[in-house]
Amino acid sequence: MSQRKHEATPFKWDQVVSPEQMLVDLERELSRQRSLERNRSFQLVMETAESADTSDVPTLLEIVRLGHPTLRDIAQPVPSQVLGTPVFRSFARSLLASMFEAEGVGLASPQVAVGLRCFAYYVPSMRQEQAFEVAPRVLVNPTVSLGNEEVQDWEGCLSIPALRGQVPRAHTIHVEGWDVEGQPVSFEATGFHARVIQHEYDHLDGIVFLDRMPSTLSLAFEAEWQRYVLPRSREKEG
Repeated sequence: MSQRKHEATPFKWDQVVSPEQMLVDLERELSRQRSLERNRSFQLVMETAESADTSDVPTLLEIVRLGHPTLRDIAQPVPSQVLGTPVFRSFARSLLASMFEAEGVGLASPQVAVGLRCFAYYVPSMRQEQAFEVAPRVLVNPTVSLGNEEVQDWEGCLSIPALRGQVPRAHTIHVEGWDVEGQPVSFEATGFHARVIQHEYDHLDGIVFLDRMPSTLSLAFEAEWQRYVLPRSREKEG
């Protein structure tokens, strides 16, 4: 997980605003972040890459850390009029690009200090011939229904860098929502796919994985987790 200097200011709407004003605010925030040094470097790499399409280079959004107020706020729904607009498409691409740049598998809008109910995620494949088990996507205004069976497993978070802990999650969930273009989506998710969605969905309600841990006894720094905890877990499985 990458660590960056965290300078973002809270970007939320303290009162109900029109979809038009929301788009203006989103475009202003994207423009502000594009002017930062990390994006000048990123765009230079993109422009010099062979056969790169530079017509709409995404913006690397700053990922805020625990303590930033937006991480504890309840995000507000994305208005239907905003979906499918060029500004929202650009924001969604930037959310995905920022997730990959930080080497994460999920990134919620509140984690980039934008209090909207949407998140980016993907599920990597364990098979060499397949890049993704679930391709990168952005879910908007999702609802999640939990199954009865719970499974405890390890989680980390880009907003709480270098820490891991065991979190119980529903093994199977049902998800409904919309895509970036405003098309409805409905599907079942199980295992790691379900865990990633539940983790990101929590961010929309101001919840982080630490809040879901029944005990802090499993909490470990990532380096120590890889050195001491992970080998013991593999021995037990073997």
